[in-house]
Amino acid sequence: MAHLKKNTRGAVPGLAVHFERKTDHHTNKEIDVSKSYMNQDLMADGSDMLHVSTSV
Repeated sequence: MAHLKKNTRGAVPGLAVHFERKTDHHTNKEIDVSKSYMNQDLMADGSDMLHVSTSV
C-alpha cells in the first residue's frame, strides 16, 4: 500500500497505529481479529512505523 500524502510529524503516531492495526477498537465490524496471525510483516527487522519515524 502506498500513500502519497503529506502529513505532519504529529500525525505519524496516529497513522502508525492505524496502518499497523494496533487498536482494539476497529470501526469496521467486518475485521476478524482471530486471523491477525496470518498478516505478513514486510519489515524484516521487526520494528514498527512509529520506531522508524522517530529514529530519523
